[in-house]
Amino acid sequence: MQAVQAGLLTGSALPPWMPGTLEIHHISTGRGSSTLVLFPDGSNLLIDAGAHQVTERSRQYVCDAKPDGSRRPGEWIARYLQRRGVRYLDAALITHFHDDHMAGLADVAAQIPLRRLIDRAYPDYSGLEAFEEALVTPYRAMFPKVEKFRAGSASQLGTKDVEIRNLAANGVVWTGRGEETRSLFAGPATENMKSAALRLTWGKFSYYTGGDLTCDTSYGREPWCDIETPVARAAGKVDVAVVNHHGYVDSTGPEFLRALQPKVVIIPGWDSSHPAANALRNLFSRELYPGPREVYSTATKPETKIAIRQLADLASSDGHVVVRVTDGGAKFRVIVTSNQDERDRVIRVS
Repeated sequence: MQAVQAGLLTGSALPPWMPGTLEIHHISTGRGSSTLVLFPDGSNLLIDAGAHQVTERSRQYVCDAKPDGSRRPGEWIARYLQRRGVRYLDAALITHFHDDHMAGLADVAAQIPLRRLIDRAYPDYSGLEAFEEALVTPYRAMFPKVEKFRAGSASQLGTKDVEIRNLAANGVVWTGRGEETRSLFAGPATENMKSAALRLTWGKFSYYTGGDLTCDTSYGREPWCDIETPVARAAGKVDVAVVNHHGYVDSTGPEFLRALQPKVVIIPGWDSSHPAANALRNLFSRELYPGPREVYSTATKPETKIAIRQLADLASSDGHVVVRVTDGGAKFRVIVTSNQDERDRVIRVS
């Protein structure tokens, strides 16, 4: 039997975006991260367009493609955007250069015109590993006009009413004063550590996302490798947070969560290691911060549910996760829609 939850009918199609509403769609393809932001004024922002390239060796570890493998992940993302009324993208941000965050952008851009493209590095793409360079070379040829993500800025993205603060990129982190930043890297840094991170604020509502930032310091030998903690402290408390690095073993540390204290947590899952047991333990710990919280994953490997029983505590383990914010940021709800087809059927409302 269908049930009405918070004015939405479960089993029915997700209603379209309405002017004056902020929506943040965490798109589930089972192949990486991709987030669509629909601003109250009708403009939009795409954060990442992941398309992890599955090999025969890695297939056993990867979630099933959502809704299926008949199209490439970027094509599914583009079709999702079109269903949400997106006819062109005002801006797209690539947080860093890994396939599960960027490899689907070409397919998206082939179907939806892209007005602005921003990444963490432009114009200096040095220091990439061979597999990252293999991704970036065709990307640069296809998208020659790119802006660099400016850490500390509150004017590069966002709208008149919705502020987006660029928290960090390339190890450069906002200090909390004006647009002042500081550089934290004191040694070698991986591509994940260089990810772009941001905080979105509309009225009382706040939201954090930070690509694949990490906290692993090799047992204290490399303290600068904990980049997610200072970034979270720069962000401060938020209502909704996307975990860094998909909740992998080297992310979602205690101090990250103590700083953010989110009421809702979203895991962009696509691998059997998303999330790791230590990250999940931190997410549900009342010792790190008090109060209730709900944790959602866009996709979860069935074997992971067997290995980590605490996954039973997730509010949802599969589906597109939509955060809908109304009343000038005073109210928000979380809506999960099915990723099994393109009907966008509502399956859960917080």
